[in-house]
Amino acid sequence: MIRPILGLVACAVMAAPALAQDPLPSETFGVKEAIDPGPNVIVYQESLSGPGSLVVLGADDLAMKGTMPSGSFGTMLVDPAGKVAYSLSTFLKRYAYGPMETVLQIYDVATLTVKSEVVLPPKGVMALSYAALLQQSADGKFVFAQNATPASSITVVDVAAGAVAQEIPTPGCWGIYPTATGSGFTTICGDGSLMTYALSADGKTATETTGTDIFDPDEDPVFATTARSEAGIVMVTFKGDVVIASDADGTPKKVDRFSMTAGVEGGWVPGGYNLVTYSSGLKRLFVLMHSGGYDGSHKNPSEEVWTVDLEKKAVVGRTPLAGALSITAAPGDKPVLYTLMADIKLIRHEVDVAGGYATKVAGELPLVDLPFLATATP
Repeated sequence: MIRPILGLVACAVMAAPALAQDPLPSETFGVKEAIDPGPNVIVYQESLSGPGSLVVLGADDLAMKGTMPSGSFGTMLVDPAGKVAYSLSTFLKRYAYGPMETVLQIYDVATLTVKSEVVLPPKGVMALSYAALLQQSADGKFVFAQNATPASSITVVDVAAGAVAQEIPTPGCWGIYPTATGSGFTTICGDGSLMTYALSADGKTATETTGTDIFDPDEDPVFATTARSEAGIVMVTFKGDVVIASDADGTPKKVDRFSMTAGVEGGWVPGGYNLVTYSSGLKRLFVLMHSGGYDGSHKNPSEEVWTVDLEKKAVVGRTPLAGALSITAAPGDKPVLYTLMADIKLIRHEVDVAGGYATKVAGELPLVDLPFLATATP
């Protein structure tokens, strides 16, 4: 009895007339000449199994605008206008072994394209994306790239010429902190000193000066991540002090030091990767902090973000913020912070200046690869 019924159903289906369908609408595909205008936040994503990328997002809504490819184990730099980005990347022919090439990629942000490249000596640092590893001089003439062979040195790239100007040995020192004006930079040294280098007009020679006794590397070392305020280079120590050094006259010197944590219970200390940022518009320093600090917790994600008034030498705000590894302030006087989180996402925070600098989540975006560095543009 079952077979005839199935056979009748099959025959009925086969005999049914085909239904008429409207033709599918035609589609036109194209490529936008440029991304949508407006401020951006650019995130460097590091893939430990292949090339990284620079992700360009709308600063207000975190809308995806596009990506720009980089090499492996790179970092990035964005010019103050937000129009040009740079990446220090290593290209590995076989990834695990064999030949490699160090390249400074120069991107046009508006079109998301690599507009030029400069091949560098094969010494570029292969590290997570710390801001201090790739910087530009204040006058825009030179880009400075950190080297590690493991000896430390700085490659100076003449931007206009698109060529390497020189390599500056910086033994025992690490990080690049451009002077507020001109073509110079300062670096932090393992003996507690700072070295400042003043470059010639063509970038091919440099003179150096040393500032000693800036900090005690044995008692309380400083993080390589810094900020620059009107007073100079702002460093934070592993135990929670703020150290400010000025290189304005060409010779670095300590101009201030105070504690963020004196009298605060709970063993609070700074921690993270790019863990400090300074808002020149708000005149405030923001620091990622965690409690129960111990030797080795300096990369732990945050539990709070602290707001510091450098003139008053005081913490003026503490806000719960769990899981942040890096932080950056929006340019100008816009009360906005961006944090990169340990669970691989970007969060946009609005800052209530009148309410003790409390932060409110105003948007978030999951990311694909490890993010440690973000830059907000005008």
